[in-house]
Amino acid sequence: MKNQWFGDVYDFRKYGLLEFLSGYYDYIVVSWMLTPDDSFYGIDIPVDQPILSHIKTLILQHRQTQFAAEYFKGDQFNNKFIFWEENLPPGSTFDKSRNEWNNKLKDIEQKYKEKTLYFFDADNGFSPTVCTNDEEKESIYIYQDEFKTKYENGADILLYQHRQRSQSFEAMYNTVAKNLSDIPWSEPKPEIICIKATGNVAFFLLYHASNKITFPPALFGEKEEKEYMSIYK
Repeated sequence: MKNQWFGDVYDFRKYGLLEFLSGYYDYIVVSWMLTPDDSFYGIDIPVDQPILSHIKTLILQHRQTQFAAEYFKGDQFNNKFIFWEENLPPGSTFDKSRNEWNNKLKDIEQKYKEKTLYFFDADNGFSPTVCTNDEEKESIYIYQDEFKTKYENGADILLYQHRQRSQSFEAMYNTVAKNLSDIPWSEPKPEIICIKATGNVAFFLLYHASNKITFPPALFGEKEEKEYMSIYK
């Protein structure tokens, strides 16, 4: 995730989904997977639109993580949100830094297992590549070895996924769902739900069947369930 894109439509869907899922878990661990901002091209906001001007101010101040922490740490959530705000090391690939980042997250994993959801907000989402060492990992992806053991220890997983420009949404969904299903999971294998946020973004929920999650007909205000959610088995 990059703080510079705070306030876009994906955020409304992302926070809405997290709020909905909070009703099914004792804890939700949010890993922002923060990466450095891209070059900022600026936003021309009319002065007579104060709310947009305020959002621009928050963008420039890099306050997405602060906003989320303030909102989700409210009393209505009973302190169930844990925010892992450690920045990923700069650059596109890493050496021992990525391993150190994961080791710190493992400390959290020891405490939060069953009835816990881990949300990974990588820039581009899941990569099916199996890396032999951390030097091969790119900052814009989350890799299976970074969430597989968390699921097998009893937690559920939520992954952000961005569609590549060369793909249709359907192609992205089919590819990612198959790649997630093909991971050599220990039993019980996860149920996989693809939640369509927009034409470019989806969230993949990998959950234990024992944690029965019932989605409403219109989670994001869409008229038909098929417009926003698909189920891969």
